[in-house]
Amino acid sequence: MYRLLVVEDSKFFVNLIIRGFEHESDIEVVTATSLAEARATLESAEVPFAAALIDLRLPDAQDGEVVSLALADNIPTVIFTSNFDENIRENFLEMGVLDLVLKDNPSSLEYLQRLVRRIIRNRDTKVLVVDDSSVARRMCTSLLEKYQLDVYEACDGVEALKMLDNHEDIKLVVTDHEMPEMCGFDFVTEIRRKRDRNQLAIIGVSGSGGAPLSAKFLKHGANDFIAKPYLPEELYTRVAQNLEVMESIELLTTAATKDFLTGLYNRRSFFDLGGRIASSRSRAKKSVAIAMMDIDFFKKVNDAHGHDAGDAVLKSVADTVLRHTGRGGDLCARLGGEEFAIMLEADDPSKTSEYFETLRSNIEKQKIQYEDRTIPVTASFGVVISDKPEIEPMLTAADENLYRAKNEGRNRVVVA
Repeated sequence: MYRLLVVEDSKFFVNLIIRGFEHESDIEVVTATSLAEARATLESAEVPFAAALIDLRLPDAQDGEVVSLALADNIPTVIFTSNFDENIRENFLEMGVLDLVLKDNPSSLEYLQRLVRRIIRNRDTKVLVVDDSSVARRMCTSLLEKYQLDVYEACDGVEALKMLDNHEDIKLVVTDHEMPEMCGFDFVTEIRRKRDRNQLAIIGVSGSGGAPLSAKFLKHGANDFIAKPYLPEELYTRVAQNLEVMESIELLTTAATKDFLTGLYNRRSFFDLGGRIASSRSRAKKSVAIAMMDIDFFKKVNDAHGHDAGDAVLKSVADTVLRHTGRGGDLCARLGGEEFAIMLEADDPSKTSEYFETLRSNIEKQKIQYEDRTIPVTASFGVVISDKPEIEPMLTAADENLYRAKNEGRNRVVVA
């Protein structure tokens, strides 16, 4: 649970903000209506606040004094106010405030919600800043750290490429152009040999070159470009937009390739990915095992406990399957209903049998809790091993072995 501090003396705006976050189940809104109340809330807080939304004008603090309190506690702070001039804006941004948002239209509240959610997601997002100037690099890093991003630094493209190899979960690179060893264009080109723009966003940065340089960066594979010197708000906005585009694509990809209930691959993905594994193993003259797995008496679970309980069973069994198939080269999917398919490299048939027997036993040992009930679950497996693997005929053969397992009493593994 993340805690959001809202310091605002207007009940109208407090209620607007609370309603705006009421569907965010992992965000708790904590309110204060004055400087004194905000100070007491911060002093008594046992869990740090993820962000703060603060009004500049309070009954006991007319000049935004509460902002200093929040920043002193290292809380990412956004000012939400009815009016401010450019001097006030610059002063608070220099203090470390992330943004200033006017209470002038309904879209402002929507922007605040997106901003808070972005700040929270940034905690789990890695960014790499690449610049041969230690001053420029440190300035950019400092801004991104205030935005709650996990920031890495590199002084040139060569060092940055090594860092990307060691940290494959870096999602964004902010890179200068004029650097020793490798210019920004060559650096971007090298990155794109391994990772496309849907996997890693790149923002080019330069103090010279203008529009032509921006166009060249984009042509070489960058997602965006910012001219130096830039405002903190511009950097934050570009970073947020690029991360949100990648996250949207990731959601669409997940929806297309994964089963919505269990998070396992769906049938289409199993045939696609499994076909590539089978082709690779066949060329290497190595064997593959495919198993069809079925939860025993699953209809009785739905009939006795309801479909929500059935969903809980499916998710629990899927989690067990996913943990068991965590080796490189293993593939698991939900084909539909209570049927699952598993594919793995099978260099030793005896170990393959042991592999599925262990999984069967782990499923049987589960204590699936639903409300006040414990639901026992077992599963049957039909397994086939082939050194000339093809997905469809192997699935057919595995299904026949699954049928045998059921006829022989269920909760067993039949391998052929």
